[in-house]
Amino acid sequence: MILSSHIVAASALSAPLINQPFSFLNSALVFIISFLSHFLIDMIPHWDYKTAFGEKIKKADEFVDSKELKNLFQSDLVKFFFDGILGIVLSLAIFNFSDFLIDFNFEKIFMFSLIILGGILPDALNAFYFFRKKYLNEKSFLEYFHRFHNSVHGKSIFNGKFFLGAFSQILTIVEIIFLIKLFQQ
Repeated sequence: MILSSHIVAASALSAPLINQPFSFLNSALVFIISFLSHFLIDMIPHWDYKTAFGEKIKKADEFVDSKELKNLFQSDLVKFFFDGILGIVLSLAIFNFSDFLIDFNFEKIFMFSLIILGGILPDALNAFYFFRKKYLNEKSFLEYFHRFHNSVHGKSIFNGKFFLGAFSQILTIVEIIFLIKLFQQ
């Protein structure tokens, strides 16, 4: 799944908790639910956009620090940034989270930040694995995490098919939002 899908799904699953009184337990639950939601929706067959840097680094045995890789990484960062912003904006709009931004409610902004962090952290850790894999041994946390992430990851069946892939992401998120709203009533 793309980052915006993870952010919206994490927001959908955590929305009931964000309006509860602020506490450490509630904050931890929001983060854990968001983190676990990443793996749940990654199990669904889906589409992932290609990243130039990611494709190159997956094939490399070692991290190569070159101008080409830096340029590839910078272009991918722009893609990640806009993808993440889209997820944040959609979550703010769909779940009416924008109220706490207007009122500048620090506790709810913090909780929403935990949702975002939890929803995308597994992909960030997986990316970090590729940056550091040359230095890792087989018993490192990142190695185990990478293996786990790949084991639960559903097939990327729409790769190379942008419109089908984007449609599948939208449909999956709409279904998740519908189910969450249905059970909240």
